[in-house]
Formats: sequence, C-alpha cells, structure tokens
Amino acid sequence: MPVLLVDGADALAVHDATVKALELARSGAGPVLIDAVLPGPTAWPARDPLVVCEQRLRATGTVDDGFFAEVADTADTLADRLRARLTVGA
Repeated sequence: MPVLLVDGADALAVHDATVKALELARSGAGPVLIDAVLPGPTAWPARDPLVVCEQRLRATGTVDDGFFAEVADTADTLADRLRARLTVGA
C-alpha cells in the first residue's frame, strides 16, 4: 500500500496529500495511507498548525490581512456566544 508522508502541522500539505490519495483511489490504484507526522510537544509553539497554515496562505497570496481580520472577528463572535451560553446556567 502506498504511503504519503506529510507534515501534520501543515494543513495545506495534509489537504494536498488527501487530494492525491483520493485521485489514486479513484483511478483504481487502491487505498493510500496518509502518515501525517506531528512535531513533538516541545516544538509545538513553532509548528502550530494554524500559524503554519496562515503563513502558507499569506506566502501564496491566497488571502490578505482583511481575510484574517474577518476570521478573527468571526471567532470572537462565536466565542462570545459560547461564553454567554455557558454562563446562563452558572
């Protein structure tokens, strides 16, 4: 069985490997194992998957500061809604 080794902290690399595995499976090549290797706990701050993804997206010019500001605003709104629900019964 083919194995695709990928940096598990790189969401875009995992996506690319998944697309490749799907293409191979659909072409009749059979199953493919994706081995998404994650960094050890001490390396985590430097290899945070969200930070790696943001860096890759910025490097490709796929998105800009406005996109990330919108994502942050959406996350803040959702967090506020969740906090409100959690404190209702407190």
